[in-house]
Formats: sequence, C-alpha cells, structure tokens
Amino acid sequence: MSGSFEITFSIPKGSFGGQCKNLTTWLNLLDDDGKQQKFDFELGTENDGSAWLDVVLALSTGLLRSLRLPVFVAPAVRSCLREPSGEQKWKAICERPDPSLVPPKVFEGVLKASFKLATWCATANPDASADRERFFNFIETDVRRPFGKMTPQGKSTIEVLRVAHRLNIPYFPLPGGIFQVGMGSAGCRIDRSTTDQDSALGMRWTKSKVLTTQLLRQGGLPAPRHVAVNSAEQAKKASEHIGFPLVVKPSDLERGEGVTVDVQADNLEAAFNEAVKRSPSKTALIEQQVAGVCHRLFVLDGKLLYAVRRLPIGVYADGRSTIKDLVNAECLAQNRMPPWKRSGIRPLDDLAIHMLRRQGWTAESIPEAGRFVALRRIETTVWGGVDEDVTETIHPDNVKAAIEASKLFGLQVAGVDIISQDITQTWHSNGAIINEINYAPLIGGGEISRSHIPTFLNTLIRDGGRIPIHVHVGGSDALDPARKEWKQMVNSGLRTALVSSQQILLSDGRTKVMPLAGLYARCRSLILSSDIDALVLVVRDDEFLHTGLPFDSVTVVRDTGGKLVSHREKSSLPDEQANNLRLLLKSWLRTDASVEEA
Repeated sequence: MSGSFEITFSIPKGSFGGQCKNLTTWLNLLDDDGKQQKFDFELGTENDGSAWLDVVLALSTGLLRSLRLPVFVAPAVRSCLREPSGEQKWKAICERPDPSLVPPKVFEGVLKASFKLATWCATANPDASADRERFFNFIETDVRRPFGKMTPQGKSTIEVLRVAHRLNIPYFPLPGGIFQVGMGSAGCRIDRSTTDQDSALGMRWTKSKVLTTQLLRQGGLPAPRHVAVNSAEQAKKASEHIGFPLVVKPSDLERGEGVTVDVQADNLEAAFNEAVKRSPSKTALIEQQVAGVCHRLFVLDGKLLYAVRRLPIGVYADGRSTIKDLVNAECLAQNRMPPWKRSGIRPLDDLAIHMLRRQGWTAESIPEAGRFVALRRIETTVWGGVDEDVTETIHPDNVKAAIEASKLFGLQVAGVDIISQDITQTWHSNGAIINEINYAPLIGGGEISRSHIPTFLNTLIRDGGRIPIHVHVGGSDALDPARKEWKQMVNSGLRTALVSSQQILLSDGRTKVMPLAGLYARCRSLILSSDIDALVLVVRDDEFLHTGLPFDSVTVVRDTGGKLVSHREKSSLPDEQANNLRLLLKSWLRTDASVEEA
C-alpha cells in the first residue's frame, strides 16, 4: 500500500432487516481469495460503519483481481468515525493501493462500483440464478468493460503473482504489464510466463508456424509436414501432394483459432477460406493430419515442469447419468462461476451431437464410470478443453525432445506441443510430431498447472526473492555505523549499496548518480538491479511517512537515537512525528528480524 485516501460514505438503512450474511457468499462467487473472509453482522450496531467499509473494501479487492490486478490484501482502514451531521454518514481514512499496481482512476472507479454493488448484494439471493446473472452482468458493465483496457495484464501473470503473494515473495510492477519477482540479484522479470532469459529470436520464430517447422527440422526434431498457401487453387495442389485427411489452419495464429481437422476434398475450400479469413498474413497451412492427441509439455530452465494431455471440452461419466444430464449438471455448476472463469461448456448443440455419434453415443447414453465424453473434435480457446496429467507417465524420449526444442529456440520457458497416439511411447516409434513451440505458454489456467507454480517460482528466483536490507535510523550520526556495516558486507562478498536521500555508494566505492531524489525512489530503483545483493539504508528524515515504504520488509533496523529532520522543511522533526516514523520502521521488520537501539 502507498499513501492514504479519505472517504465519506453512507451505510444501508434498516430496510435490509439488518442481515448481511449473504455478502460472504457473494465474495466467494466472485473470487476464491474471498473465502478467507467472513462477514456476518447486523447494521445498526456501534461499529456498523467500519464493518460495512470492510465489506466494500474486500469487494473492491475482488473486483480489482477480476481485472487481473495483483492486489491480494484489501486496503487497511486507519480510522472510521461517524459524522455528527447524520446517523448513516461516516468518514474514514484508508490506505491506498500502490498506484504503480493500481492506477488511481481505476481504483476510484472500482471503489465507487463496490459501494453500489455491496448495497445490492446485502439483500440479493446468491442461490437465485437471476440474481447471480445480475451480479456478474453488473461487474461486466461497470468494472471489466470500462477499466479492462486500462489494466493489460496477461492471464498467467496474476496466477503467478497470487502464488508469490502466498509464498511471501515480493514483486514490483514494471512498464507494460511486466513484473519483477524478487529483489535485486535474487529476482527475475516475468511477462505472463516468460522471463528476461527468453530469447527474442525464439519469440520471433514461434510466431510463425512455418519458421517453427523449419527450425525443428534443421535441429533434427520431428516436425509437421505442411505447405503454406495463399489461394484455394494452391490449397488443392498441396492436398494432392500431401494426401487426405488434412489439418488446415492459419500460419500465424495460436489457441486453435481458425483450425479445421479431418479435412477432405469436399470441405477443403471452406477450411481454407476460414483459415485465411483469420490469418493476419492471409496465409493458410495445408498440413498432414497426424493421428493422436495434443500434449502440452511445459519446459522450464531445461527441465520438464509438467505435462498434460489436452482433451477437447467434455465431461467424465459417473456410470449412472445420461450424457445429457452430465452436461446439464456441469453447465449449472459453471453458471455459478464468473463468466470470465467458466470452462466454455454449453448445453448439447449440433457440434456436440455430431461428436457423440463419432464416439458411438447419443445424448441418452450412459457410459461407464470414469469414461471421458468429448463434446468437440479438438481443444481450442473458444470452446475450452480438459487437461489430464501425464507428467509421470510420459516417455523420457518425448521429454528429451521437448527440452531440446526449448534450447533450440533459446527459451527458458516453453510450451512444447507433441501430437502422439500414446505419449508413454517414444516419439520415433509411433509417428509423433512436435506440432508447435509456444512462447509465453499459459500457466495457472487449470488446477494441474496451478499446482506447479510454486516450483516455477522457486526455480526462477533464489532465497525467496529477498536480499538483506539493513536500516540505520537517526540524525547525522547514523551515517558512520551504516558505512561501517556497508564495508563489512562488501568484504563478505555481497554487492552492497549504501543508500541515503542524498547519495548512493556502490560496493566498488563509486558513487552512483541518478536523476531521482529521495530515499524512496532510490530504493525502488536499486531493487530492480541484478547487480545488487544487499542494501544499507540511512534514514534521517520523515520521507517514508509521506511516501509509504519502498518495499514490504527489511532485515534489520538499527536506531542511533539521533535527531531526525523534516523531509519537506528540513527543520527539526517534532517528537511525535519522529516517534511515528520509528514505529513505522519497526513495523517494516520481517518476523525473524530485530530492532537494535543505540
């Protein structure tokens, strides 16, 4: 949190019957993180204003997360007092989310929407489908649409940062939706699932299926057999050369967009037109169809993180229910979730009925328990899909091929898609191919993937993403002990910076010059440097009382007891302000840290 804001608000009147128990359920429907909080109180009690504000702030935090903003703690309420002018009027001072994480305009708009939505939720029924849809529609129209374009975060980013928060790993926003996870030399930069170690050349190659295939073949890896075409006539000639059945797809799109499988001569032109319509370069690939299912191998730093079989959207049979009933039950369960989290399943339609016939079933069939019933031919982003974990059963040769491919493309993180009839067999025994190499593969999209995010983070960062940060607070006499400690840390091999509001001294003794004034800005800049192993801070004024703290915790606070000065007026700081600063610094300590006083 950074800084504070003041707000005056009204609480709902007694027409609610005093009951606010529904609010916990609404929060849980919005976001799983809301399950940490329970709200069960009656309006009209002495502290109802503060309690109502807690609800609104919790709701606002869930709404911010629906925008993929990594805010996992509701703003703290510093004070909340009843206004003398009216029983239902309250004035509060609350901490403000870091503006580098949440643009102020977004926060103000979401907070306003939260008061309105919380008032409605207090009496609405979360078990009624009509009320749930109204709830989700309000969020879409009043939050996600107006503010979504102002918060361009990748799908993977918030899931990675959610786990970082749970593991107490610090993270810092950078321009363009990129984050640094961890401090200084202990951290790394991420963009969705990619890191600052991923090759720009690899990104370029993966954007083109043609270039991807060429590089795979040059690297001695199994690749698709296809021809790039720009006309229906070329598509026909390519089909005669390759043979049916075919896969026809755009040459430069991902996520299954514009892909048609099982293509024969009678639907070749239609499949070509669909692919070219969607392709930015108006180029389609006429590709030999390889038997099997797509498997995603998520490779991280030269090792397999996990592997899944990517099945089309469908349901698992229970041995008692008809397929129609299974689908309807799953649709009902999905409708209880926010639309942006739903799987994509829908009531049986013509495509689903056709797919059931291919498998020898009808809507009234009752397959044996555990049997997977596919409702589409392939998995796509539009239709959704189902993942099955194959990490422990995949053949080592297939893992080796995926790792070789990631290295060939220069990617620390890669999603390698292998089409195979049986992933437990080696690729060279059953005609499997590497269909695609994915830059920035989705992580955290499903339970299997989410379970591997802790390993993902611990592989990329060291020491929990933290570096030693020692703080010396006091007057001019704080500099000497700080300099002495800085020398000790440098001599121990740590690349340590000595930082004050006026100067930065690096481990080689050079002064670092930067166009940034103040200790807060200087600290924030240094923790972005991979050349920094530790920091020693000299605090001689009350700047942090105005700016907030530059990071969430420090290792040691040493107080020399000297006289502090005002950051703005440069005059001696009143005792009350000095005490407030010292209390703030003590609150900054990690749980395993300590305060040392002169």
